[in-house]
Amino acid sequence: MKGWIDKLNSIHEADRMKAARVLGDVGARAEEAVPALQNLACRDASQWVRLEAYRALRAIDPQTTDGIPVPILRPEVPD
Repeated sequence: MKGWIDKLNSIHEADRMKAARVLGDVGARAEEAVPALQNLACRDASQWVRLEAYRALRAIDPQTTDGIPVPILRPEVPD
């Protein structure tokens, strides 16, 4: 479990997304990941990582999302 929690801090978006997805699949047994997932759900630069972290939190314990706004995906506009 620790390895997946560590990947939540990866510089690579895909690694953070996969780690959040795996931890969400683990469910309540991944409770130790809640603080890191809450941080991602609120602060990650990627809207996709924020969404995946939010989904993971809901799967672990729905109460862990209290006070966290539901991520809303916005269309990406090219520069």
